[in-house]
Amino acid sequence: MEKSFRLTNRRGLSLSGEFLLPDGRLKPPLVVFAHGWASSKVSPRNREIAEALAEAGIAALLFDFTGHGESEGEADATGLREQCDDLSDIIDFAAASAEFGPIGVAGSSSGGAVALAVAARDARVRALVLRAPSADSDPEHAAQTRIPTLLIQGEADRLLARNRRLAERFPGEHAFRTIARAGHLFEEAGAFGEVRRETVRWFSRWLGAQATGGEARPHSAKPPRVPSPTHFRDRADAGRALAKQLLEHRGAETLVIALPRGGIAVAEPIARELGAELDVFVSRKVRAPDQPELAIGAVAEGDVVVWNDDVLTQLGVDERERARELERSRGELAERLREYRAVRPRARLANRTVIVVDDGVATGATLKAAIVALAKEGAGELVVALPGGSGETLDEIARMPQVRQLVAPARPEPFFAVGQLYDVFEPVSSAEVCEVLRSCATQRGGRRRSS
Repeated sequence: MEKSFRLTNRRGLSLSGEFLLPDGRLKPPLVVFAHGWASSKVSPRNREIAEALAEAGIAALLFDFTGHGESEGEADATGLREQCDDLSDIIDFAAASAEFGPIGVAGSSSGGAVALAVAARDARVRALVLRAPSADSDPEHAAQTRIPTLLIQGEADRLLARNRRLAERFPGEHAFRTIARAGHLFEEAGAFGEVRRETVRWFSRWLGAQATGGEARPHSAKPPRVPSPTHFRDRADAGRALAKQLLEHRGAETLVIALPRGGIAVAEPIARELGAELDVFVSRKVRAPDQPELAIGAVAEGDVVVWNDDVLTQLGVDERERARELERSRGELAERLREYRAVRPRARLANRTVIVVDDGVATGATLKAAIVALAKEGAGELVVALPGGSGETLDEIARMPQVRQLVAPARPEPFFAVGQLYDVFEPVSSAEVCEVLRSCATQRGGRRRSS
């Protein structure tokens, strides 16, 4: 979800910005982006990272400094001090909202110098990523910054040696990552993908670890080292780990069902290891009116609907609004079903062990709807296999009468997003889901012909 805003800075000028909000998260962590000189909030590189953060359950705020993009003022009259004021005003605006959890800042090039200067003095900033910060970055600001800080530098950037020395000045938790053969803008093949992954990994680790809901940690105290909440390298790694705990269900009569889209990448190695058939089952979130990132319920194949009564009561959603959002989700479900069933007809459910797989669980609305629907449609023994998720939600799923067994090894505390279970948490496209289904169907057909 994207949401634009404008605010008036301390000099009376209007700043333009926008939020990228993750689906299904209440009070997500927030990363504020400080762009480089002559860039803006539509920087394709910042935008790419922001979208990846949203996929990992972290909100992003992109804005234009004074005189840039759609913000008022003259760029030539805006220096480091004025940009620091702009960033502070933006953080004031974000922190005043009750919508977000802990705040991080990502700065690139000259925006890195701005981000560093502000993070050195603002205790509300809990984590920092500097991407090829410019020579304006002050080592004294680094010496004052005790929050977890990642500095990413291209190996071919002329500022490599300087910024390596800058990284050594941070007294708290910090890391210096170099990207092989990359220049200042990381335009070389594959370079920016590494930057994106490192940035998402850092914020997933440290904003999650510090999301206590209490007061901001003072900069005078070094944050303690905490274990990373990441448990798996990627979804395929999670699937291989889960398969080892599901070996009792080996055999062709077992059916592994993935909840697309992310669940397919976890389910594929499980089905392969167990010698089981692979299929998908579609369940769609029913969104809250005016808050599409929040689920008021879910609808699954077979038109099974599960409502989140607590959220409905909290938001005061009336019957008319509920019906409108449900119809919208039914339309999305039908469209997704047409796409997947054109590749893979529905597998037989009756009298089979069915392992339901997703890439993790937060509120669990879509998973719960799928479980109810699968049981209603005649599935045999239902096993739910997930890399992990919210402990509270996992307990609720384990208590569902339809669930015979729950396998979910990772319960990070505190839990804030599914993305924190992974080092790499890339979005999965519908085309990738179709390709996996097509490939698995071809492999099974080949095995039947050769048997």
